[in-house]
Amino acid sequence: MATIKITLFESATNLIHEVQVPDTITGLALVEAMIKHGKLSRTYSNGEEAYYQIIAGKKGQYGGTRIDNKSLCDAGVKDGDQLIIRSKIIES
Repeated sequence: MATIKITLFESATNLIHEVQVPDTITGLALVEAMIKHGKLSRTYSNGEEAYYQIIAGKKGQYGGTRIDNKSLCDAGVKDGDQLIIRSKIIES
């Protein structure tokens, strides 16, 4: 296990978060940690529960690889990489 420094770009707000995390953390665990530390909201402005995706890609790039249950290491994320936090649309 290695600790890596990554940049998270929140696409909905254009906020940038620089964090140091273990490369074994999953995308879902990273989102939960961001919520726990007040970096992401647990609910949307309308009061509904918020859902997020971590995307391996660059700011302004369309697409990319979703990192949900994969560890950052397994997804090929390296020290210094930038990831995108995108609000996940849930259709009912």
